[in-house]
Amino acid sequence: MAIDIAQDGDAMVIAFRGDCDGEAAAKLRAMCREALASCSRSVVIDFTDAREVTAIALASLVEEQYGSRIQVRGLSQRHKRLLRLLSAERAESIDDERHR
Repeated sequence: MAIDIAQDGDAMVIAFRGDCDGEAAAKLRAMCREALASCSRSVVIDFTDAREVTAIALASLVEEQYGSRIQVRGLSQRHKRLLRLLSAERAESIDDERHR
């Protein structure tokens, strides 16, 4: 696993290489929190050079979305569908919590 960080305008770009599992996702979440707490308006997580991204890693990243301040790019079509599904489920659970 390797992570490169670059600034692109107001966004911090975190480029991930290697396998992204739950442990790696925890590191990415911490990096996103730090970037958003500092001066970065948004964070882009780039998985273009990742070998594998597990469903657990995607699910844990969905929990840290901070609205639309975190964007993800470089995912396969399968991972994009999974991310949309996880995001929709998360949005539904938040909505359910509000109506209790």
